[in-house]
Amino acid sequence: MTILFYPDPINAECKLYHHLRNIGVQFHNDISQPYDLIFYWSYHKEVREHDAWLTEQHAKQAVINYGCNDIRKTRLHEVFETGLIIDPATYKGMAVEKGNGQCSKDERLVECPMPPRADRIYLRYIDTFKQDEYNSYYIDYRLFYFGCISFVCRKKRYTTIFDRKNYEWEAIPKFFIPTNIINYIENKCRLFGFDCGEIDLLQDTDGRYYVIDLNNVSGIAYNWNQPQQYDIRRYYEDALDNWLRIISQLP
Repeated sequence: MTILFYPDPINAECKLYHHLRNIGVQFHNDISQPYDLIFYWSYHKEVREHDAWLTEQHAKQAVINYGCNDIRKTRLHEVFETGLIIDPATYKGMAVEKGNGQCSKDERLVECPMPPRADRIYLRYIDTFKQDEYNSYYIDYRLFYFGCISFVCRKKRYTTIFDRKNYEWEAIPKFFIPTNIINYIENKCRLFGFDCGEIDLLQDTDGRYYVIDLNNVSGIAYNWNQPQQYDIRRYYEDALDNWLRIISQLP
């Protein structure tokens, strides 16, 4: 199989890049060259402008993540009906301030009420703090989605909810997340037009689950060559390989 990534090429920082190579899939970014499958892949556009070539191809064949034409956080929270978006000028309590676009990593905790900043959204703070006899940490979940939720990882962050350095994560059984939550997320992903990628999920202290992000452009490759990450790497490659076999049969 050969995949065309369009309009942007997939780069070597992305985990998908390495796993496609590991399972022997060819890929490129040249529409003049042969391909079997199109993967809509854009690092820079939260809202896709009309693309006549892509629209024409979609009318003739499957285009992965074609429906991700608006991936702003506001649309995500609307589709998934999280109820987390708040007005910082009137809300009282802790909130998360973050960018509305893709791959925004400049979030911060703020105390409301406060004047809103331009080009930012404000979400009610979800308390994910846990403590055991050894450590205290914040928990979040990463759901790997290949047409359905294929497997789940749990991440422990040891300093803050935004900690991207001091954390550990592990693959956990999919059934750890309640079946009704899995079904709800998968139905909303189809409504969103999300075919493949990763989903960030939080659970509040009251037990409720919230989807807070969809990553249709897979992030930086993890160091899955470490022995403790072998299971995650194997799950990812098996899920990707099985999914590609299925979609290769699509018209």
